[in-house]
Amino acid sequence: MARDGAHMTDADAIRSGLRSLDTENMHIPVIEDTRFDADTGTWTIQMRDAKTANEGQVVHVTVKDEKQVKIQGEE
Repeated sequence: MARDGAHMTDADAIRSGLRSLDTENMHIPVIEDTRFDADTGTWTIQMRDAKTANEGQVVHVTVKDEKQVKIQGEE
């Protein structure tokens, strides 16, 4: 279920964030947090690589809230 004011669900935003260029070098992504900003219509996904012990290497990915995210294999 989408958050108030959002078109996407948390899962949709995470899926889109995992496809971003910022996460290309992550081997095992761990989602730390998801936040939706209704004023800007964007999601911020905070994640890190599970193989990285340094907590300072957290990646913040911004995802535009869209009505539908195409899932691989869907037509």
